Amino acid sequence: MKTLIVTSLIAAAAASSQAALIAQYTFAGASPLATNVDANVTANPFLVTNGAISGTTNAAYIPTSNTASTQNAALDGPSYFNMHVEAAPGYTLNLESIVFDYGSYANGASFNYSVYLQSDPLGLGSGSSVIFTNSLASGSGTIMNTDQLVSLAGSEYQDITAITLRWSYSDSINVSGSNVRLDNVRLNGTVTAIPEPSQAIAFLGLTSLVALLYVRRRRSKREQ
Repeated sequence: MKTLIVTSLIAAAAASSQAALIAQYTFAGASPLATNVDANVTANPFLVTNGAISGTTNAAYIPTSNTASTQNAALDGPSYFNMHVEAAPGYTLNLESIVFDYGSYANGASFNYSVYLQSDPLGLGSGSSVIFTNSLASGSGTIMNTDQLVSLAGSEYQDITAITLRWSYSDSINVSGSNVRLDNVRLNGTVTAIPEPSQAIAFLGLTSLVALLYVRRRRSKREQ
């Protein structure tokens, strides 16, 4: 019986810790709404400031005429991509990763650009940490870097009730026909129910029962 109880507890813990998709934005039909979202989560409409979502490419974009030329100016500036997700009352978020596609469209001459990702647990703006950055050349036309994964497994992203993630860009040109892009954003982790007091007491009682059975079994073996 003890083995059965312990096995059940381990299986329950493993099931609760298995990461899953919490929220996803594909921008299909130029929609800012999450296309997939956990039932116990509210995912706000995706925010694109000084830009838009294309109904042709189904990607969010900001013209390079609206982006900054340096990192600090980009992080403090008014042009960015922003997502905000909240757990329903009685639930918490335990995050694992954020995955996204990012890139650019060059209308004519190629340009250099940088992308910066920040999160509100660590702060937003030039005085706060950047959890992902990359600098590269645009090439010609549309070039996207797909499935960029950034870990959110740190303690600051566990047992939280909400998360804001913000992408900012800087670039080397100021052309309205060219732009920087973001697409297919996926937040992964688990949404966990906060135990009711009665559940916590029941779990404590079950744990005590397992310990008692273990002690009795050890004692029985010594007496044999």
